[in-house]
Amino acid sequence: MLPDKGLRIAAALSALVLATFAFARIAGADGTGFFTADQVTQGRLAYAADCSTCHGASLQGGGAPALSGRSFAMLWSGKTLQDLYGYVHKQMPLGRAGALRDQTYADIVSYVLSENGVAAGNERLTPTTPMQRALVLGASTGKGAVAPVPPAKIVIGALTGEVQQPTTSAPTQAELDRADDATDNWLMYNKGYRGGRYSTLARIDTKNVGAIKPVCLFQTGELGTFSTGPVVYDGILYATTHLGTYAIDAATCKKIWVHHHIAQGPEMNATNKGVAIAGGRVIRGTQDGFLYALDAKTGAVLWTRQVADWSQGEGVGAAPIVWNDIVYVGKAGGDWGILGEMMAFKAGDGSRIWGRALIPTGAEPGADSWKDAAAAATGSASSIDPSRTVSRNHSPIDVAHHIHQRRTGDLAGDPGGRLALLVDHQRRRDTARLPSPCRRSLGIEQYREAGDAVLLVEPFDHRGAAAI
Repeated sequence: MLPDKGLRIAAALSALVLATFAFARIAGADGTGFFTADQVTQGRLAYAADCSTCHGASLQGGGAPALSGRSFAMLWSGKTLQDLYGYVHKQMPLGRAGALRDQTYADIVSYVLSENGVAAGNERLTPTTPMQRALVLGASTGKGAVAPVPPAKIVIGALTGEVQQPTTSAPTQAELDRADDATDNWLMYNKGYRGGRYSTLARIDTKNVGAIKPVCLFQTGELGTFSTGPVVYDGILYATTHLGTYAIDAATCKKIWVHHHIAQGPEMNATNKGVAIAGGRVIRGTQDGFLYALDAKTGAVLWTRQVADWSQGEGVGAAPIVWNDIVYVGKAGGDWGILGEMMAFKAGDGSRIWGRALIPTGAEPGADSWKDAAAAATGSASSIDPSRTVSRNHSPIDVAHHIHQRRTGDLAGDPGGRLALLVDHQRRRDTARLPSPCRRSLGIEQYREAGDAVLLVEPFDHRGAAAI
């Protein structure tokens, strides 16, 4: 029996890959394959006519994700042929889903599979073919063999490539400090450190809002989640998709640059909330556990670090916050029962400064509040910025990271679950809106208990150290 949750997840993933690999080999051992060589040719022609504009002439991606390589293989390996065919048939082409002949979809799927190392056989793929066989995708070696694409090795803190410097140095910290009141830029996911998301611009009001109309449109060409909070600086809008980062001219909607991250391992989620921009860098996270910076002007990669462990269900989906060249962001993965962590990194190279666990265990303060100590291992955690309801102090250090909500038990079904808040009391803060028991103490304090739900307050400062 495996005692470690990470080992259990990794073992399950390994078993899935091995099982599907063996199943796929058996399925094609008699020469039947998934499709014929002839329909690969037909599929190539259909793809060129209806798919290449977005996905690239060689499936390399462009306005839409790549349909070959590591990211595609990691997304579809282990799923069935029916899953892939059904997705393509229901979603493509963009804006004309289902417009092609059913057989044309089958031919296109055959071509895509052949470009991902799946060998042709002597049995034609048709819309009525049984499609419950599992897919195992890889990169062709050029000799007809298939090289499986394993997940990349997990090394927390590892730097991928070399650190580069940005070609510009804006926005400055002074501009970020004034972001809440700025009317020419929208510099953060929540506009500014106060998180009010309010602009004093008044040209659009209740009298004329009904007359507004689109000036221009930009389509990413991607399908899937789109939960980004765009930021705008100096006329450039920065927005994200699951794996894509886009810089767009805010006046004309023309693309300035685009960057697509290639997932290095399975992702437990497929969302991204947006970027932080500071000092010429555009910084974001990914659901396979990476944090990276792009040049705000060119989109070139400046640095990439692995900061979370996908094998534990961890990722980075929130839009980071940058203050005085420090990047603050929390881990995602509450649905998978992660312990959670608030982290700080150097904006210059992504190196870790500190990390603060969001669920106390062992001898840590607050750990004894668990009704069942073992429940801590199955809790969930998340980070939020609640500055609008707690502090009116405009000091960035108070609003960038002063509270992180961590919630355990509800998502993982843990009967010993707990709700806890972490508050930064290092500087003067307005406590008028805090519950009265919180105002009586700066220490860890239980102030509400309803069944198994307990709410605690634990202060720590911008360095990740205890504030008292």
